[in-house]
Amino acid sequence: MKRFLRRTLFCLVPAALAALMLGVPTAAPKVSLQPVTIACSVDSPFTLSADPATVTQLGLALVAMTDPSCGITQTDPSAAPAQTFAVGGGLTDDGTKFSFSAHQNTHAPASGYAHISSPTAFGGMDAQGHVVCLNQSANRAEIGFEFEKGGIAHLPNARSAVFLVEDNGPPGSLPPDGFHVFTASDFPTIGCGTFGGSFGNVVQGNIVVK
Repeated sequence: MKRFLRRTLFCLVPAALAALMLGVPTAAPKVSLQPVTIACSVDSPFTLSADPATVTQLGLALVAMTDPSCGITQTDPSAAPAQTFAVGGGLTDDGTKFSFSAHQNTHAPASGYAHISSPTAFGGMDAQGHVVCLNQSANRAEIGFEFEKGGIAHLPNARSAVFLVEDNGPPGSLPPDGFHVFTASDFPTIGCGTFGGSFGNVVQGNIVVK
């Protein structure tokens, strides 16, 4: 499955990624949105509407994801898109590795999957599981997920956590994208809603918030 998703990803955005890496100017982005579907090795696929620049940004994020791994394909124009989503993968300057996909439609529960491994969060964390909440504001998003595998070494009773992400553009932007795990809970259904904490700078990978 992972090999198929990787091939699908590169079939959709090779030209844009090649131009980005080689420094070749790309054509002016089109105003129209195109419906695309993101399918991950864990959780159900979801559809979103994205302009070409966002598709390129999503490609960079998905390439950096490890577990879950995801791919992107063009989809049926009549499909109902997710109204809010956050996708990212990579590494921060404090050694935190992250890979997540979260999405939500109005009045519907959040969905997705996250895997966070951090030597600094709460004294040591390696946890993964399904997304239980998503709160987005401008280029920031709060994402909560339940621990289905792993946990927090110094908080053995913790069953969920919330992390905060900030989308500041493509890799190399100043300031860089931000990532921070800032709260944990002994309950599986943790809530989102209060942005807090400082960011670790993303030094590898990419985050997209819409």
